[in-house]
Amino acid sequence: MKAEWKDKWVAALRSGEYKQTREQLYDGKGYCCLGVLCKITGKKFFRDDYNHYYHYYVKDTQNGIREDIVLPTDVMNEVDMRTKNGAYRPGLLLVNLNDSGKTFSEIADVIEEHWEAL
Repeated sequence: MKAEWKDKWVAALRSGEYKQTREQLYDGKGYCCLGVLCKITGKKFFRDDYNHYYHYYVKDTQNGIREDIVLPTDVMNEVDMRTKNGAYRPGLLLVNLNDSGKTFSEIADVIEEHWEAL
């Protein structure tokens, strides 16, 4: 991943500005760690009424699809990440850290240590 984006992402995760959620980029109240990255790259979240449940997603303009769980391809390309789920070692994923209850600060520590592998 590009160093400039690593710095912005880590700062955003530690800022206290974003509430944390699990299992989706954004739930209307909070973000997962990858959702924060989408937000700081300027992505907008849209809302669908899906079976009486509000579902939030971002548009992947390069693939013409909606993403609600992993990074859109255009965000991946902009920040130069290798995977959509934040793999930093074989079998170790930022999404799993986020969804298992690690705080944004703890995830920021992992990003700082492994940013070149992201």
